Amino acid sequence: MLRTIRFLWRNCSPVFLLFAGYLAVMMVYAALGGGTREDYDLLWSYYKMSPMMAFLLFFFFETAAGGSWLNLALSTCCTRRRFFWANQLFLLLAALVLTAIMALCVMLPGWMGWDWVVPFLSLSELPLFFLSTAAVGELAHLLGLLYPHHPKLGILCTTLGILLWLFATVWNALSTLGVFASPFPLLSVLILGGLSLAGLLGSARITGAAAVR
Repeated sequence: MLRTIRFLWRNCSPVFLLFAGYLAVMMVYAALGGGTREDYDLLWSYYKMSPMMAFLLFFFFETAAGGSWLNLALSTCCTRRRFFWANQLFLLLAALVLTAIMALCVMLPGWMGWDWVVPFLSLSELPLFFLSTAAVGELAHLLGLLYPHHPKLGILCTTLGILLWLFATVWNALSTLGVFASPFPLLSVLILGGLSLAGLLGSARITGAAAVR
């Protein structure tokens, strides 16, 4: 199992490097006087969407590699059960690493005395960021397994996921503007928990029935 985790880690390391590089550029932007409430330029938009970049990078990489990793693992005498649990541990580890990188950049302006910088996340939102990253990885892996065998179902799941994500984003924006009081953190945890469970069960079913292709 450890060998499988090391293999997955080695192949996913570009995601961590790309995300760290993106945040490094954003920190340079903040150090040069950006990241304030008065900034509404293009770089400010990229700065504010920094958490989203983690989701996008992890999602696209896991979706593209999910099926191929399983086939490669089975062809090298790795059992289905061992690959499944190794992949689950890897997804949690990857989410933890991305959250650690995000936490470092959230705390860096305070450490450096950049009082003008508005962090793109608060420390209290980091647990929710971790849950979101783990859910994205779980669903992306499921889609990576679905597309080679059930492309229509994969497209349907992707569409439903995008619609649910848009709903959560609009809900959060409206509650932030004070349109109504919203239990969004609780709602987010429930949604993310449901999506993670769906991805977990779907991945377990497909992995258990997989054959070397």
